[in-house]
Amino acid sequence: GKYNALLYAGGLFVAVGDSGNIQTSPDGITWTSHSLSLTNNLHTITHPNNTYVATGTGGLIATSPDVVNWAVPSSPTTNDLSFAAFANSRFLLTESNGIGLVSTDGTNWSRHFHNIVQDPVCYLAKNCVGWSATLALTSDSKRFIAKFVGRTPYGWTSVGLLTSPDGTNWWAAPQAP
Repeated sequence: GKYNALLYAGGLFVAVGDSGNIQTSPDGITWTSHSLSLTNNLHTITHPNNTYVATGTGGLIATSPDVVNWAVPSSPTTNDLSFAAFANSRFLLTESNGIGLVSTDGTNWSRHFHNIVQDPVCYLAKNCVGWSATLALTSDSKRFIAKFVGRTPYGWTSVGLLTSPDGTNWWAAPQAP
């Protein structure tokens, strides 16, 4: 099957992909198959705070302490989830439209509609005509960093970087001179 994301954490390589397929390997050579027995495609895998978090189509969120035993908590969205990160004791997942889902425990999730997260391209570009948004997301232990990209009728345009301590309040990141 097709695999969409790869991670090395907890002493394992972990690949996630279509139809809930998960493969693990301690050495990158010998692989073991694990399945969520779902039809959802998995888009991301991350391992913050000793918890594996996989996300995917239809708002799928799956968590595991060991990549073998998975829980699928209730998701507040049916939109595809594209990115995952962890900072300041919070998980942040993003829908393909840029709206954020935040959790402190990986089980209970809330949706945040802060104006920058909900429509970052319009916020930064001050021009909402013909724009749609996606983002790239990463974090260190203290903050989330998001790169917002806009698509106009003429193609993709990079808009800028945002930073947040909690996944709900966002500020434009200072640009290097």
